[in-house]
Amino acid sequence: MHRPVPLAALLLGLWFALLGPLQAAEEVRVGAYLNNVESIDLASNTYYVNAYLWLRWRGQIDPTAHLNWLNLNDAWALTLDPYYPEPLTLADGSHYQRYYIEAKFFHKFWLGTFPLDWQKVLVELELRGLEREQVRFVPDTEQSAMNPDLRIPGWRILEFYNEERGVRYPGAFGLDEAGGQEYSRYRFGLKIERPMSFYLFKIIPPILIVLLSCIVIFLVDPSYIDLRIGTPIGALLTEVFLYLSFVAPLPSVGMLLLLDHVFNFCYLITFLVLLVAIWTSRLQGRLERLEGESEEAQNLAWSIQQLDRWALFGFPLLLVSGIFLITWAVRGSYLFSM
Repeated sequence: MHRPVPLAALLLGLWFALLGPLQAAEEVRVGAYLNNVESIDLASNTYYVNAYLWLRWRGQIDPTAHLNWLNLNDAWALTLDPYYPEPLTLADGSHYQRYYIEAKFFHKFWLGTFPLDWQKVLVELELRGLEREQVRFVPDTEQSAMNPDLRIPGWRILEFYNEERGVRYPGAFGLDEAGGQEYSRYRFGLKIERPMSFYLFKIIPPILIVLLSCIVIFLVDPSYIDLRIGTPIGALLTEVFLYLSFVAPLPSVGMLLLLDHVFNFCYLITFLVLLVAIWTSRLQGRLERLEGESEEAQNLAWSIQQLDRWALFGFPLLLVSGIFLITWAVRGSYLFSM
């Protein structure tokens, strides 16, 4: 007695008879040696990269004919020199080619935590016209590396990237076909950050000097009204010019930077200093109109003295603690949200 053949088995047998067995995607082993990164321009989101790239593969598909540089900025200036006129065929039957790359690339920089920002400088490529089920990159993690002597002035290198991921494009690019093709994307590069010393010793000191120079007006006799009121106004203008000089190399973006929060807080402190200076000046005017050593005159003199003392010690403490808390909150909230 014969058992009936399941329908699924019949369909599977028909598939193999007509189309043959399913084939795994061909693998292209790819690696990079990052030699140099320079001219990082935050305004244009660009940088220059000097590197070596190699590919090693088996099968009939030649990946060197399908290289697509995704974040190349100036295609006409791309230097892509093959080391061999034709891909080599190695002893194990695999094929090999190596390139020298020098070009200008771009990557959208995130500036929300400037001047304590970190950035990625990457080179990304795909295989044009070859889906991931046909060919996929396999990063060479053993030999890919960066130049150990590589230095980027003004930046600290955190990490070397050498990775592959699948990227799915929705639709069929205008064709009447089933969309959703997935392509293999390889990228290499660096993760870099601006050192804390840039913030602590280049950004903060001018701000503190301007604000503290403004706060010391409370050491001046309250009778010098013009000096006590004019100094905060001059400090406010100086802060504005300082801010403009710090953001000059940045693009005009519709977002708040860490630097914006810091300077907005400094503007507020300066405005409060001005308010206290006006308040004490009004009290000093009332005191000068009083005659003799009346109790009201003594109370006014004591109030002016206490306001000056509070402002002289309270504003510096408020300034330093405020900048610290803003820095921690803005930078920390972004890092924890990644």
